[in-house]
Amino acid sequence: MIVVFLNLKGGCGKSTSAIHLSRYLLKRNKPVTLLDADPQQTSIDWIEGLRSVIPRPDYHGAKQPKTLRMQLSDCLNNSEVTIVDSPPGMGQIQRVALLFADVVMIPVQPSIPDLRATLKLLKMLRLIRRTRRHFKPTATFPAIGKPEFKAFTFLVRTVPNTLLVDKARTVLRDREEAYFLELDIPQRQILADAMGIGATVFDINTQPARQTAESYRRLFEAAGF
Repeated sequence: MIVVFLNLKGGCGKSTSAIHLSRYLLKRNKPVTLLDADPQQTSIDWIEGLRSVIPRPDYHGAKQPKTLRMQLSDCLNNSEVTIVDSPPGMGQIQRVALLFADVVMIPVQPSIPDLRATLKLLKMLRLIRRTRRHFKPTATFPAIGKPEFKAFTFLVRTVPNTLLVDKARTVLRDREEAYFLELDIPQRQILADAMGIGATVFDINTQPARQTAESYRRLFEAAGF
């Protein structure tokens, strides 16, 4: 299974969610490979900074489209779960990731700019689906993922009982390109602190961490992981 975290906007929680999915799966004894395609390499920095007692996924940088394509081609048959942390925007490297994805996870902050960017991204998913249905092997792309893939949107950094959160839910529920997961990730300081602590919220024994870990657990279960 290849899981791609994607959004046109930066700072929307792609790396945080990718790291926590990898940790969630490792806790369930599933081997995980993480490919960090973002030039900032936040996921790799987070993994390398984890405390020694915390299990780590296999991880690699993949900052060039050709590198990512080769790694994903290898992962098709040799990795149980591969997670791709993609950079913001929609360039060649994001298109490569989408050609291989089994699942696309789209974290969305409840703001007007983020919603507009997400709606543009969802339109692009239609084009990628069409490309995959009519894919013909080439020397560059001898194989890609299955013709169909799942896509999910979910809200991050939410504050309860705010108008923008309600608006975001309404907008995302109405989109057929991606299923909206109703289980959002609330705004919590522990998510900002976890990387500096050298851990994930699954590894920190405080009430805010446990509550956030439970939010992620429910979200990932709803997405079928």
